Amino acid sequence: MRMEAEEYTVLRFWNNEVLEETDSVLDAIDAEIRRLIAQQGAPPS
Repeated sequence: MRMEAEEYTVLRFWNNEVLEETDSVLDAIDAEIRRLIAQQGAPPS
């Protein structure tokens, strides 16, 4: 997939999840961001 080659990450949610389970959606986004940061390691200082 071209997006993966460009290092994009796609998170998909149903509309009702975003509207009715917003906290869970935000938790999932936060977890993915944290995973990606940990995967990359600390930025150079």
